[in-house]
Amino acid sequence: MNRELNMLRDILAEGRLTTYEPGFVERAILRWRSRRTPSMADLTLRIGSRAAAVGLAAAAAIALYTLGGTGRLAGQSTTEALLGLAPITLEVAYFDSGTTPTR
Repeated sequence: MNRELNMLRDILAEGRLTTYEPGFVERAILRWRSRRTPSMADLTLRIGSRAAAVGLAAAAAIALYTLGGTGRLAGQSTTEALLGLAPITLEVAYFDSGTTPTR
């Protein structure tokens, strides 16, 4: 058993590297130095693009909820519903308080 174990160690030792190839350390240092740290503009762009995607998804969800009819008034167009505007009538245009005119 001891002889087999020694043979196995010899076989494994043959394929093992004991030193690095010439120039390995220099290449590793060049690669390490060439890595640049991200600037503030890069970080802002990365975070801003993620925030914009989340904002767009939220706006789409709110628009779909608004168009679903739960908060839509009679006679209100799609644009008015999305912007939250009341339908324009003569009563609203002349009497902003919503009361009927006295004659």
